[in-house]
Amino acid sequence: MSEAISVPFNQWAQWWRTHPHAVSLLAGAFAGMSAEALLFPLDSAKTRLQSRRGFWGSGGLRGIYRGLGTAICGAVPASAIFFTTYETVKTVVDRDASASARRYVATCTMASVLGELTAACIRVPVDMAKQRLQTGQKRGSPLRLQPSVLAASFQATAM
Repeated sequence: MSEAISVPFNQWAQWWRTHPHAVSLLAGAFAGMSAEALLFPLDSAKTRLQSRRGFWGSGGLRGIYRGLGTAICGAVPASAIFFTTYETVKTVVDRDASASARRYVATCTMASVLGELTAACIRVPVDMAKQRLQTGQKRGSPLRLQPSVLAASFQATAM
């Protein structure tokens, strides 16, 4: 009985080992979704405190989860892209595993920077839409935001 169970598991384990980027992609997606879902109420409270209308004027505790779907839709691909970029850069740049500690630190730093830059291309525009939903500035679909919002968010990312 245990042999029948272990055969499919061994096939999956072998597939995961031969496709390490898929592991990074899925792990990043799950991490982004989990972190966003757990920390969203705190992010909403912070955003409402910083809004022009203040915490209570922006809705207080009412609708504290407004914009969660938008946030998760942005966090999943952004985190997946970060993890995948990070692991890919580390693999490509540091093929010599016996390299010095200084080279390893430089490789990890470069991988982190490139991962954040690629993830920010998704995270920043989504964050602007999410913050508008959190403060009640726009109701309905975040896709109805003005095209200038996307342009401004990319400009802010480049600065």
